Amino acid sequence: KAPIRLVREPLEGAFPPQSSGLGLRCAAVLHFHSPDKARLFFAHFGCHLVGAADFFVTTSEPLVGQVLLTLAQEYGIETMQVRVLPNIGRDLPSKCIVFNSELQTYDLCLFSHGKESDGQWFHDHNTLLCGSAARVAAIQGLFAREAGLGLLYPDYLSGLLSWICWGIMRPIVDSLLAPFGCDTSGVELLEFPAGGFF
Repeated sequence: KAPIRLVREPLEGAFPPQSSGLGLRCAAVLHFHSPDKARLFFAHFGCHLVGAADFFVTTSEPLVGQVLLTLAQEYGIETMQVRVLPNIGRDLPSKCIVFNSELQTYDLCLFSHGKESDGQWFHDHNTLLCGSAARVAAIQGLFAREAGLGLLYPDYLSGLLSWICWGIMRPIVDSLLAPFGCDTSGVELLEFPAGGFF
């Protein structure tokens, strides 16, 4: 079994990756500001990822790091890396910087976080991506069957649809997609994974 560790500095090597029954090596990359959101995530969502993914978590609070290690033991998580970082960049460092070298060994990564400012977003986003063991298995199956699938993201929440737009970036996006045979000029809402992740 790989160790469960609280890490304050970058590690040199990666833990052996968790593999799904479909042969995909899967990771869950998370960020939490509070221990309550971490507990809530694992009670309703993270519990469905246990045995299906390794966990890579960032937080700015040492207390949250300790709570996460306790949760790892409670849920029988074999591999969890937790890094305590300054509160800069919200959840973006965990996605793009902190675990970059470790995540190179995985076939599939789930990116999520314990959004403090919007409880509905937190609930709906995580329900759609990991709300049940069947949902996790279905998503893994989709990636295993569709070799060209690179990104899957949840539907927009109806309350956010009016905020989803490209603005002045739209002509640039259309020109970038044109060489791939995508004529997007007639598409009013060109969907994309809006927000900090994108």
